[in-house]
Amino acid sequence: MTQLAVSAALTTSSIAAPTKSADSFDGYAGLQLRNAITKVKDFDKKWKLVAGDTDTKSTHYIFQASPSPAFHGVKVDKLVVLVSKRMQIVVGFALSLVGDRCVAIKKALDAEWGPAMDIGGKNHEVEWEGKRVDASVELDGPNACFVFVTDRGWNDETDELKNR
Repeated sequence: MTQLAVSAALTTSSIAAPTKSADSFDGYAGLQLRNAITKVKDFDKKWKLVAGDTDTKSTHYIFQASPSPAFHGVKVDKLVVLVSKRMQIVVGFALSLVGDRCVAIKKALDAEWGPAMDIGGKNHEVEWEGKRVDASVELDGPNACFVFVTDRGWNDETDELKNR
């Protein structure tokens, strides 16, 4: 390899930084996406079935301990895990935050996963889309928000994992 080719290769490789995305999500509150809840130690001691859950494809469980674990350094008010009804695996997380923590979580996720895409809509949704993981923040009124982190491979209409 000539000196010019080596120089070009080094310059090119130093410019190409790893792409940040929600795919770096490696789990939360002791759970990872696609964990079989029947194999999670003490699942029933840490998580309680959400009363009145009417979702036909996933079951919602709320974290029982207080406080909920921080997410990317930001305090979480409520934490819910979504479990596929048919497969009994973790397919997503929903977090509820209030006040200035909604801005803080957006900043933390932008720093960790790269700039969010502005989706807009009435809830001013922003999204971090990866190949494996989809995450979003939606406003819930003037002083609250929800953070959703879900498995992109899960089809929420058929309760199946999509073929890739």
